[in-house]
Amino acid sequence: FVGLDDTLDFDAIYWESTATINESDNEPNVDTAGTSAKFPAYNSVVGSTMRLEFVEPTEHNVHYYDMGTCSDGLSLTKSACVALGVCEDSQWTTEADCIAQGSCDETSHTNQSDCESNGTCSDTSLVTEQECVDAGADWRPHTWTPLAWQAEEWSDGLTALELFSGPEIMLQGDVLGYSGGCRDGLLTQDFSGDMQFVYQNQFFGINGYKQASSGSTARNRINKIRFGYGSDTEQHTDSGWYPQIGIGIYIRTYRYLQYDDTEEYSTAWLDPIDTNGCGTYGNGLGAAAEDAASNLWIR
Repeated sequence: FVGLDDTLDFDAIYWESTATINESDNEPNVDTAGTSAKFPAYNSVVGSTMRLEFVEPTEHNVHYYDMGTCSDGLSLTKSACVALGVCEDSQWTTEADCIAQGSCDETSHTNQSDCESNGTCSDTSLVTEQECVDAGADWRPHTWTPLAWQAEEWSDGLTALELFSGPEIMLQGDVLGYSGGCRDGLLTQDFSGDMQFVYQNQFFGINGYKQASSGSTARNRINKIRFGYGSDTEQHTDSGWYPQIGIGIYIRTYRYLQYDDTEEYSTAWLDPIDTNGCGTYGNGLGAAAEDAASNLWIR
């Protein structure tokens, strides 16, 4: 359960350790009077779907589907994993290219179409299939054997502890910095009109981290979020994204010898701070961070 305090901000020990907190508060949050609590199930229950249930400032569910691991040990999402594999001929790196190659039992034919459209007749004096069939002989088409493709395998299931102790997983978005202007609305997973994002850098995912640095004397920002959405307002090469809707949030904005401000929230549902010419999509709620409360479920 994730309350309006900062007990479960991004850097809280509870995300990446077996430590629990407020185990006796076992009733789900229903409003902002709720508490932040972590239970032993976080450490031990294996699930493939995570659901972030907002109860304030609006009722809305945000999901992460297909929690698990890839057999390559590297791919972080199921879609990326199943698209990967190894061809028996290493010069082919995609499944489509791999299986398009192969060999014919008659080596003079080097592609599948030529191979399978030709063959041999039991009467070796007859060359074409039609001649063979008309003569009442047996026609045997040549056989094409494609190269073998060994796909990577996705294994469903992680604990929340394993998930949040792992690397950043960007499920949707583009956070590569300013590169020619504003972007499309990229955050469509469980999007609601009560959300509002900027048509610039955008992020939806797990363990998000971005440091946007403009130099020692300019404004800098460090953004972190355990699960949720963010978008930014900057249009320059150092722009990052600003965590807005989710859990485990940390925002540090600083300028040398001028200011150093830190915001830490267990959960929040915020609108963008401004649009900087790119414009926004979604209506937003105009809520403050202290208006938010949520629950996190794994199954």
